[in-house]
Amino acid sequence: MLNWNANGIKTHINTLSAFLNHHNIDIACITETHLSNLDKIKFAGYYVYRVDRNSPARSMGGVAILVRKKIKHHHIPIPDLQSLEAIGVLIHINNRSTLIVSAYQPPSRIMHISDYENVMKLNNNVILAGDLNSSTQIGVVVSQILTETSSKNTYPIPRALYLHLANLLIFHTTITDYQIY
Repeated sequence: MLNWNANGIKTHINTLSAFLNHHNIDIACITETHLSNLDKIKFAGYYVYRVDRNSPARSMGGVAILVRKKIKHHHIPIPDLQSLEAIGVLIHINNRSTLIVSAYQPPSRIMHISDYENVMKLNNNVILAGDLNSSTQIGVVVSQILTETSSKNTYPIPRALYLHLANLLIFHTTITDYQIY
């Protein structure tokens, strides 16, 4: 599985295709595709699912998932979200289903925990991959949760999501650029 911030996928299609094939990638989550609904992209041997952010000035944001055609799966509609851009597919391996979500949290938008709750409750097994711009936002959210709950000893969001966000805060690393060789 590959997670990649494309910062505009159209100029990287050939390189990405070579990378996918060379490394035998079955599923690729791609953020900041910068595509409009008029753009057509294809990758040989893959189904392409995407959500584009149509902006009047220029294409920006956007997410996609590429799934190798041999993988048993189907597209899962993601409910309307306040700020998170997301696309999901449910894969079926060994009689178990897992929801794979490619997500982009624009840094200019306020993070809404309800977006993450809505995604996480779509299936028991969820892999959320993407550019969450979380280095500051998740830290602030977790700090607020800790502050709000220290006296009440309750969790305003599901405990699993709370622990997930805390883990993101602890294990988050920033990768500013991904080079395809």
